[in-house]
Amino acid sequence: MLGGKYNSSIANQKYDVLIIGSGISGLCTAALLSKIGRRVLLIE
Repeated sequence: MLGGKYNSSIANQKYDVLIIGSGISGLCTAALLSKIGRRVLLIE
């Protein structure tokens, strides 16, 4: 379910970590990993 415009530039990027779920744990994990330089993709 895309629910809007699909942005293919996101799909063409390279990420170190994929986090599925943007609850409090997902958000905190994404923020911490980003602070130490990891490329994070967070999706709901």
